[in-house]
Amino acid sequence: MWSRSGGSLREFENKRVGMERNDLPKTVYIPEASVYDEQPSLVPPRDSAILQKAVTVFGYSPANLECVLRQFRDLGEIKEISYGKNWMDIKYEKEKCMLRALQMSSQIINGEMIGVAQKARNNMGIGRVEKSSLFIKQDHGLLGRIFTYLFG
Repeated sequence: MWSRSGGSLREFENKRVGMERNDLPKTVYIPEASVYDEQPSLVPPRDSAILQKAVTVFGYSPANLECVLRQFRDLGEIKEISYGKNWMDIKYEKEKCMLRALQMSSQIINGEMIGVAQKARNNMGIGRVEKSSLFIKQDHGLLGRIFTYLFG
């Protein structure tokens, strides 16, 4: 047995553990708005932009308008269409049709690549995709969390 002042190793460990328990604070304060409250989600939150059920289609020539419009009419019932020079806003009756239309982005129709973006509810004149809905926040590790907590 190991002994320094007449005690065994087990007695020494028990004393050390007892000291650690007494040294700990009784309550721990965790701020309400801490870095640990935020959890990355794989599914973007359902916001008012999805309730809009509208997309902006762009990148086609005026000669190709009918062909592009035919493709989007085949996806579902269209409630309203507004036109620009080489873009159009399409409002669908159902959210499922709008989601199918979003999948048509980067498709080549009659030799031209088109783009499709979800129309934001708060910005009716310009179709845009929210950056936060495309990417998951990257975890910067413990040091990054500390800097974020301290400096914002």
